[in-house]
Amino acid sequence: SFNPEVVAATYVPKRCGISPVRSLLSLEQMVARREEIKKQQREEMSDDGDEDDDGEALQQVLSVLLASSVAKLRGICTSNGLDGQGPKSTLIERLIDHIATGMRAQRGGP
Repeated sequence: SFNPEVVAATYVPKRCGISPVRSLLSLEQMVARREEIKKQQREEMSDDGDEDDDGEALQQVLSVLLASSVAKLRGICTSNGLDGQGPKSTLIERLIDHIATGMRAQRGGP
């Protein structure tokens, strides 16, 4: 409210509700900023989703590889240009690494 007895006022930053440096935005500008924030959030969420999908796919591949015989794993390794020697766990590890590298390459990741 307006007090006619007050002749002058002092601005104290962070204690006053009005800032001399604050600019007012039009409704269109506020809507545009909010849409930009929503777009960035959707992009971040979709990026995270790709990694989750890759993890699920690798889990399915792992279950198939665990059920496969050593001879079959050796054949798969050899056909993909990988070393086909070693125990079953080593063969599975090589194949999972090979598949994960291919998935990252398709996504354009590191």
